[in-house]
Amino acid sequence: MVLRHMNGRIDGLAVSGMIAKAAYEALLDDKEGRLRGKCLIFDDPIKVLASGAPDEISAWLVRLRGMGAQPEVLRQIDLKMITVNPFYPKYRFSTRDYEAAYVDKEALMAAVSSQVEVPVVNVLDARAGEVHSMALR
Repeated sequence: MVLRHMNGRIDGLAVSGMIAKAAYEALLDDKEGRLRGKCLIFDDPIKVLASGAPDEISAWLVRLRGMGAQPEVLRQIDLKMITVNPFYPKYRFSTRDYEAAYVDKEALMAAVSSQVEVPVVNVLDARAGEVHSMALR
């Protein structure tokens, strides 16, 4: 892997595109400490997040920081809004199929809205034009 070629003259590693789970694990297997004090530069947060489950990626980033690496992104992404959908497919064991089910939409909206500073839109209640205009703000 590329870590074998890292030395004291290299300040960091640019990661273009998405990074696979195996690549994260290879970075975390840096027994020689070659990443200590080095920047790991990703294109943007989406490239980082699209690589797997958010909780797993968060744990990898925490471990990389713990090893002395400095994960960074070239471009931040402005979060314009969050969409929620109270629908979920409920499995019926008796018939071995699914039926439409819904969580309490007001509770869902309140829970998400309390955690963020951007508009939260229920995709089942909002008209497409309103959602589109909110995204363009």
